[in-house]
Amino acid sequence: AFARFLLRSLAGNRRGPLAYKARMLGARDRLEMWTLLKTGLTDSMARHLPLRRASTEPVRGIFREAAERVGKVGDVLDWAGRMDLATYLPDDLMVKADRASMRVGLELREPLLDHEFTAWAVGLPSASRFDSGSGLGKQPARTYLREKLPPDLLSRPKQGFTPPLRAWLTGPLKPVRDAAVHALEAGQLGPLALPNGVSSWDECARLLCDEHDQFLWRVVCFYGWYRARVDRRFG
Repeated sequence: AFARFLLRSLAGNRRGPLAYKARMLGARDRLEMWTLLKTGLTDSMARHLPLRRASTEPVRGIFREAAERVGKVGDVLDWAGRMDLATYLPDDLMVKADRASMRVGLELREPLLDHEFTAWAVGLPSASRFDSGSGLGKQPARTYLREKLPPDLLSRPKQGFTPPLRAWLTGPLKPVRDAAVHALEAGQLGPLALPNGVSSWDECARLLCDEHDQFLWRVVCFYGWYRARVDRRFG
């Protein structure tokens, strides 16, 4: 407990991968670690979110209900997989897939989400799903596809859908970014506002450790929605 407290204290609101890892290792339990992994926020950092009515509840409350549904699972990898099924999959990946497909009237089917197949897969021991030696997951699928796909395709590194936010926000979207920040600092974005004692977005971003512009991107997106749907002053 003392080592975790020391790591949390040393990390504070510092930026960089070492500080991030220190906050992860300093988490009090797996739910706090999960919350930090998914949101990038500790309780002290969350108090600096640009919200007019900031919540005083611990950030872990976002995932408490899901954790209660998952219940007590001894193996941490199994627990994390079940938490993904309860939160990240329906609240993020499936939402994006549904919106992207229905935007063009496409009926999307995800066969690996068949409930009987999913129940069978979750019932497998985590050791048969994840190879701790190589660090590779999805072992049943890899075994099945090994004779059907080229080795370089099967073993290539995982690639996500991370957009080049910094390049967008300092390039073609810079006018929108500047307008969104100005509206936020002027108190013109409805429920979004700088927290008490903070005078600029740059200061707020520093307190949030927003080195990858994740929170700035959300402010810009909200600004675009707000000016189109709520407040016509922005044109």
